[in-house]
Amino acid sequence: MRLLADENVKERLISWLKANRHKVKRIDAGTKDLRVFELSKELKRVLLTSDTNFLNTAIFPLKDSPGRIILRASPPTLENQKAVLAAVLDKFTTKDCRGKLIEARNDDFRVETK
Repeated sequence: MRLLADENVKERLISWLKANRHKVKRIDAGTKDLRVFELSKELKRVLLTSDTNFLNTAIFPLKDSPGRIILRASPPTLENQKAVLAAVLDKFTTKDCRGKLIEARNDDFRVETK
């Protein structure tokens, strides 16, 4: 999957993704949410974040978006995040994420579409 990792995504999780052949670019620390959203669209990469601000589809519309995955693992340990993310990556490709908001939790995930 082609991902754009928000600054709150752990480096070890990014390394794990890369080791599993996912293409990941990381956002620079301090980048504002609106710019992160625009970069995701410009780069055509699914946004990966644990920032719940990105659940707001009024501010961050799904239309014309490459999609986003919001990690909601609890507690947010590396192992929990890997397990939650692995479940999503087993079901979705970059293309499948287009126009979708995927809220990934410990035991399931919720998908919202445009």
